Amino acid sequence: MRIAFLEDEPTQAKVIERALNSCGHACTVFETGRSLIRELHRESFDLLLLDWELPDMTGEEVLLWVRKHIHDPIPIIFCTSRGEERDVVRALASGADDYMTKPLRLAELMARVTALQRRTPALRAQSR
Repeated sequence: MRIAFLEDEPTQAKVIERALNSCGHACTVFETGRSLIRELHRESFDLLLLDWELPDMTGEEVLLWVRKHIHDPIPIIFCTSRGEERDVVRALASGADDYMTKPLRLAELMARVTALQRRTPALRAQSR
């Protein structure tokens, strides 16, 4: 599965990228929302992992852009340090499919990725 991970903290990005790649996924890290959006004009991804706090825009703004401009439904998981209930509700109401708070637990992240793959018809077909 092709996964785009929007994360501006290099250490966190490397850990998650390595974990996803070791499970057979192809993970590409983006440090800014604009760089991810630019790439989404050219390439498609099967799953997006979005941080909320970024240097140029918020993960929520990226989420809203994706839901407005990308017509194929891309599963999106927020991976952020924002753990308030209102933040979780806001992200899910804006179109996120799942939400995890940092520090991320790798086994849980992999389980959530697999669960989204199971529930998303296009991703389910890829895994066969």
